[in-house]
Amino acid sequence: MGYKIVPLSCSSSNKETVLAKKPVLLFNFLSSQKYTQEFKSLSNTHASAWVKKQVEERSGSITYSAIQKLIGFTGNNLWRINNEINKLINYKKTAPSQVPALTIEVSDVEQLVKSEFDENIFAFTDALSNKNKTLAINLLEEQYKAGLTGSYLMAMIVRQFKILLQIRQALDCGFSSRKIINITKLHPFVVQKGTNQARFFTLNNLKNIFSQLVEIDFLTKTGQADTKMSLNMFIYSL
Repeated sequence: MGYKIVPLSCSSSNKETVLAKKPVLLFNFLSSQKYTQEFKSLSNTHASAWVKKQVEERSGSITYSAIQKLIGFTGNNLWRINNEINKLINYKKTAPSQVPALTIEVSDVEQLVKSEFDENIFAFTDALSNKNKTLAINLLEEQYKAGLTGSYLMAMIVRQFKILLQIRQALDCGFSSRKIINITKLHPFVVQKGTNQARFFTLNNLKNIFSQLVEIDFLTKTGQADTKMSLNMFIYSL
């Protein structure tokens, strides 16, 4: 299903990669090949510098706040960021004359870039953590009315609880926010939001919830259950 969670070791260093046995064997094999090169995910600092450079190469400029908003919205996906920069630059070229010219602001990013992290998903998990079943049901219904499919919502909800499970494990190990970011490779925005939510759950709570969601995902994808009905029943069962 692609949802396996590898337990986080409390002795993990910032340089360790948490991989299951088979991926480790494949990684070691590929690393030993003559023309192999590893491309690591950029840290937030390096990603910020990369964005600034890309904008300047297109004869524009971008504020620091806009850089952070752009990275936060795109999840540090450089391919997508590159496309969004092109969109933002082209938009600024057609906008009314400004001083300084072609400066990308936070408002531009908020207007033109769709966030990878739906605020409604955070609101939904907030409602679940507070046992506010009525609000959770209403938020779910709003997403359906907005035209989102059950499979998309299921994927987003499972992904969010997978993140919360990772963060809860790290918090239980006593890791700082910086170390959680380094180990999980999640964006600081996601870690900050996730940390606030994870504090309302115990590790066992999240494991049980995640297991239920994966089971629902399996049943709906194999045609054995209806996504909307299953999610509603899941909410009422909490």
